[in-house]
Amino acid sequence: MRSRAIHHHEKYNQIVLLRNIPFHSICEHHFLPFVGHAHVAYLSRDKVVGLSKLARVVEGFALRPQVQERLTDQVADAIMNGLRPLGAICIMDASHTCMTIRGIQKPGASMATSAIRGVLVRNQATRTEVLNLIYGSVGLQMVLPCTLEARHHTALRIGAIPGSVDERCRHHYTQCQHDYPNTHQYV
Repeated sequence: MRSRAIHHHEKYNQIVLLRNIPFHSICEHHFLPFVGHAHVAYLSRDKVVGLSKLARVVEGFALRPQVQERLTDQVADAIMNGLRPLGAICIMDASHTCMTIRGIQKPGASMATSAIRGVLVRNQATRTEVLNLIYGSVGLQMVLPCTLEARHHTALRIGAIPGSVDERCRHHYTQCQHDYPNTHQYV
């Protein structure tokens, strides 16, 4: 999003989203690759940019040895600094070979990180709209706290694959719904 970026001055003040941007980087701790997909969105303030520029931002920061958390932050910050939108979000999901081929050796495990900026931090409706565009209408489901046996429990599920929710959470939710109807809500 440097000076070479081409800004189109359009009267567009809605969400711009580029999903499933493939990326790869090197873990700076283990010097092993991690590979995944990024989703980048911003809420335009009358400035839009060519979609390839969003992918280039992800690629540019991913080229150096990184940690995924910093990479996610850098992409969101670059969008905010380069376009000055009302808000920006970057979500990254990646498989780390330092987890899959060495150490604990858990193939199939992936790490998700998010960086949310601007109005998307404060406005839940807009943030939910972006997440729904990324993951579909069942993308964000939140189980609100309840008190079952004097324990507080909160579970957050973002774009989860059916069957991937912790079984304890599912059992807890089912038991709460049976014993205490209306103690949980989906938003």
